[in-house]
Amino acid sequence: MFEDKILVEIITPKGVKRKKLVVEGKYVIIHQGKGVRGDPVIKAEFDDDCILYYKKFFGLFLKQKLVLIEGHKKCVSFKPKTGLSYFDVKGFFNAGAIKNAGATIQSIKIPLTFYLIIGAVLVMQIISLLVSTGRVRFV
Repeated sequence: MFEDKILVEIITPKGVKRKKLVVEGKYVIIHQGKGVRGDPVIKAEFDDDCILYYKKFFGLFLKQKLVLIEGHKKCVSFKPKTGLSYFDVKGFFNAGAIKNAGATIQSIKIPLTFYLIIGAVLVMQIISLLVSTGRVRFV
């Protein structure tokens, strides 16, 4: 009998695995149990927002695929959010607070010896200018 299959990209910590899995209603069967005790059927739920369309064979055929994160019971949904909820705003606030916590205002404090060294260099340049013009002579 013909079984309906769909390409599923499973995201794991080691990378992405691509598998063709059987579709049963609104579920994708990841692991088919053998019917014995302790060997369950592992399924992942999906809906129309989870399906990604891609082109195959020079853009002539339009295929479907799903993206699943390993260990999750629902496929990744690609439906954009239409509004902001309380939790979204709270998350933005926490992200801004964390960013601002890492930013510190640093004031540059230059020691007095730096100013004394710059003053000495200026005095030496003036003296060397006077010596080079001949206005001051050292005996």
